[in-house]
Amino acid sequence: SGVFLSGSGDFLAGNHAGNKIQFNKEANAIVMKSNAFSLDATTIVIDSSVNDGKIALGASPNTSVAGTSAGVYMDGTGDFLAYGNATNYIKFDVGGSPVLNIKASTFDLLTSTQHISSSNGGTIAMGPTIPTTLTDAGVFLSGSGEFNLQKDSNEYFRYTKTGGLDISAANFDLLTSTQHISSSVGGVIAMGP
Repeated sequence: SGVFLSGSGDFLAGNHAGNKIQFNKEANAIVMKSNAFSLDATTIVIDSSVNDGKIALGASPNTSVAGTSAGVYMDGTGDFLAYGNATNYIKFDVGGSPVLNIKASTFDLLTSTQHISSSNGGTIAMGPTIPTTLTDAGVFLSGSGEFNLQKDSNEYFRYTKTGGLDISAANFDLLTSTQHISSSVGGVIAMGP
């Protein structure tokens, strides 16, 4: 325990078996061990004594997930914030009722079977091959109100501005409390109380 410096560059400050800062030239390793640790370098804060540990980065690092300064904040409770400005951020606040908030001027989520985009008035597309038009197989919803739910070129439920509502199916059945329209048994249209 104490302070040790050698001409070879090895040093130890603290207790060799406990809390310490150590450089071991032979292992080419810096070892830091502490029950509590705090680093504040103006644009980066690492603190083990707050919220089960926290890391904050930015010109003015946020002190919690509720911060509004550009940068990144995360802590050991699970709170996370990546903040650009009031309309562009991702925030997960564990709090009393965990909430995930995402705000973005533009948004694009793309997987192998799904695409959600804020472009072109907003679109949602899903399918084994992601549909890109109102005539592709899969599900395609447009912010303009147009949609296509399509199994193949013979079976679909579609609305387009130019074509209106179009339904194509090998079999069709519509049943309400007062109506029944069916393609079975040569076709049935029945109405009544």
